[in-house]
Amino acid sequence: MVGQNRPCEYRDFTVRLVRTYPTDGTGDTGGGAGRLRFDVYAAEDGVRVPDRSLHIENVRQFAERFDELGVTDSDMASIMGSALLPKPVDACFRAALEDARQRRAGVRLCIETTDPELAAVPWEICTVEVNTAGGGPERRFLYRHEAVSVARRRVGSFRPPEVEAFAREAGAVVVATALDVVDRHGRFGLQERKPGVGGHISAISAAQAADRLQGTRYEPVVTQDPVSRDQLCDVLATRAWAFVFGGHGTADGIVLTGPGGREDLELMTATDLARVLHAANVQVAVLAACHTATERGPGAVDTPSGWSSVAGTLVDGGVPWVIGIRGLVDDKVAAELTRQFLAGLRDGDSVENALARARDEVGNPGWLPVLHTSESAPDARFRPPAQAVAREELTAFPAVSGERATAGRLVYDEGPCRLDVLWGLDRGPIRGVLADWPDTRLADELDRVEDGPLAPATTPPERREAGTAQLPRRRWYELRCDGAEVPGSPDALNLLVSRPYGWNLHMKAHPDGSSTGFVVCWDAPRRCAAGAVRPAVDLMRAVASLLPGAAVLLHIRGDDEEALLGAAEEAAGSLPARDDGSGIAPAVLTRVRWGDTAWRTATETGRPRDAEAGVPPDAASSGQLTARARVDRYKRKRGQLDAAEQRLNAARTFIAELEADDEDSGLLADPAFLASEVFRVGTRPAVEALLTVLARERDDDEERYASLAAAATREDHLDVWLAAAEGLPTASGEPAEGARPIDPLWLPPALFPEAVRTRVALGLLRRGDDPARAVPGPHWDGQVPQDLRRVFAYLRSAPKGRDTAEGRAADLKFLLGLRSYEAAATALRAGVGQSLSIRELSPAEPKCPDGRLSPAGWAALASRPLERASVRLLSGELAEWMQRAVGFHRNPAEPDGDNLRFAEGLRRALFTPHPPFAASV
Repeated sequence: MVGQNRPCEYRDFTVRLVRTYPTDGTGDTGGGAGRLRFDVYAAEDGVRVPDRSLHIENVRQFAERFDELGVTDSDMASIMGSALLPKPVDACFRAALEDARQRRAGVRLCIETTDPELAAVPWEICTVEVNTAGGGPERRFLYRHEAVSVARRRVGSFRPPEVEAFAREAGAVVVATALDVVDRHGRFGLQERKPGVGGHISAISAAQAADRLQGTRYEPVVTQDPVSRDQLCDVLATRAWAFVFGGHGTADGIVLTGPGGREDLELMTATDLARVLHAANVQVAVLAACHTATERGPGAVDTPSGWSSVAGTLVDGGVPWVIGIRGLVDDKVAAELTRQFLAGLRDGDSVENALARARDEVGNPGWLPVLHTSESAPDARFRPPAQAVAREELTAFPAVSGERATAGRLVYDEGPCRLDVLWGLDRGPIRGVLADWPDTRLADELDRVEDGPLAPATTPPERREAGTAQLPRRRWYELRCDGAEVPGSPDALNLLVSRPYGWNLHMKAHPDGSSTGFVVCWDAPRRCAAGAVRPAVDLMRAVASLLPGAAVLLHIRGDDEEALLGAAEEAAGSLPARDDGSGIAPAVLTRVRWGDTAWRTATETGRPRDAEAGVPPDAASSGQLTARARVDRYKRKRGQLDAAEQRLNAARTFIAELEADDEDSGLLADPAFLASEVFRVGTRPAVEALLTVLARERDDDEERYASLAAAATREDHLDVWLAAAEGLPTASGEPAEGARPIDPLWLPPALFPEAVRTRVALGLLRRGDDPARAVPGPHWDGQVPQDLRRVFAYLRSAPKGRDTAEGRAADLKFLLGLRSYEAAATALRAGVGQSLSIRELSPAEPKCPDGRLSPAGWAALASRPLERASVRLLSGELAEWMQRAVGFHRNPAEPDGDNLRFAEGLRRALFTPHPPFAASV
């Protein structure tokens, strides 16, 4: 995610370009010989560099080569960089960059000009000198600079005051596409082609990307493709937070359909579009269409900025953030821009970082999206509410230091005092609150928790360095809060108790704070007021906003632990949002992505946990519903059914349109096409709908097998396909008339590559409790690896019912008899031993001395949440077998044999970056 390695915020550095003309009376308004002459101002620093120039024809030729190739070795990019940032201005720019880095921020390079020819220069693709990781200088495109966001700022842009208030409200994300159109009369310069697959598939990709926003307070609204002018105006008649358009454009507007459909095209001018978006209070507009950032000539429109493009006109009309395309853009690139940009906003990125994410992910380097913004534009950040996660839903558990366990205090499953720390299992952002007794040093104890299991195995010192690299640990730091006013987020780290050796290197390696933990300490005075804890909560929130990848714990030390914990949670819920919009309510440990520092408690104030939306609490608790509430509930249920049916209809339409085109009808039998073009970008509901139609409503075995092979690229898709092929529950509908059911157990294995074949067989084995029903036919035996054939043979003779005592005993005997990690992993993936614990797979017998994990135990350790019993295997001094597995044996030259193959599973088990949550499945 771009938000994890790009700046959390940007500080403006404004470069103002002012056109100059000769004063010698020659009348040469172009500066002579086709050259542009201008002065450069560093606005914030008051620096002026006069008499800069560019040869405009050379700039145009360079831009054309960039559009075609994406990269070029032309010196023109360097010349443009020197013209935009001459030495005195460049010195100010580098100072701004350094200051921003120290504050964990970036620089928004705002280019201002009132001259249309200067505005037409593609400054984004000039090159500047940067220092590479190896320390040497290198020239790099400005728009690819990791700490810089380039924006075209409109001078004197109109800023409607109501947008400020609306920025904090929920709204719709309107996604409109007009890709599947035909320019019969050649009025818009579109490539002549038949209507159908290409544009329609790209439109489906954009719609599926928007579908990922379902369930947030920014609900997607997707128009049909191609969208007409009337439909677009109807959708934008109500308030919307963002508008995303994928289609065709010109320097004057965007191309939509008229009353005659896809072959009757109309131009919606930039002025008309700006009026419609302004009326809807749109904050962000993305125009993934050709020429929407191409400046029109002087006099084309009278604007305060003196020049205009479609994107610029929208900013002048009141949309604070607009992204347009300079030059041409392919349909697939436009759809991919839409998909990646929405994914970035969904994950909490700012507009700049979401755009950077799209640039990084889109493979075509020749396209150039250009960001336009207005003066004093607010930070438009998509902030979906974080889901509260109950402790019992975590895939890990708290681990405590030996000192705490010996003291007998703060047993973490008792009382209100809790510390949710995921030892060794999490390098992502975690948050927790701990009410504690006075004079405790939590940061030191957490460091011992992190270091303890590794310390004996990583001595002498040369092995410690290697061990730290192989098995990373979180470093914990302490911040003290004395009750004074908390500084802004960028200055919060100034309150660190100490910055130990290696601090700067660590922060450079982990710029978002991952693998770092902070303990915010507050000593509560005796009988203090509940509100006294507010500065400490605010400091925790400031650190969480500054370093979104870090672990941040609030450590409150005092006498009345229960009252202090309640006061912290109350303060978190009552504090107003910070300047960046973040808030915190640490009532439960909550996993958050970058940007999701606005947390919520498990239950909302004044509302029962089981109350329905729109139902008064007293009515919900008494079981009585008003007529209005019953109507609302009925509409919600109907809406859910309609949404599911809509996905099925969209899948049927997609298949029908592919089938109707003679050239493309064969794509339905092409697994590579289905996997790359559909499943790769589809949400789970959309993929489920498509697979349901392909598996149940088609009567072509070749197409069914192709969809099965495509589904097997991901196991969750495979399970959906198998469920659909077997027949869904009656409530979901019966197979379409004429569709011939097939038995997945008798699928021909030779149709699939070996990797897909193995996944299909494993999927079949996971389906039920009856081994005889789950095992594919004997014709599969010679088509799968030996480890899988061994599982087939076992399941055909295994007792029925794997969760019975007889079934558990049989599974345990079979798993303990396996002698390789790979064989055990295959058996577990097939569903063998589902009800066995990791501890049971490490029996005290000669084959497993000292409780050593069997190969099946290692495989289970790598694929399941850890249990308390298995943690005891990993705590204290590492046994010799574990040292061998992780490469820390005293004799490095001694061959490690099969143990080396266990190392990957161990490391995955101990150091999974983001273990999944049950709530998110």
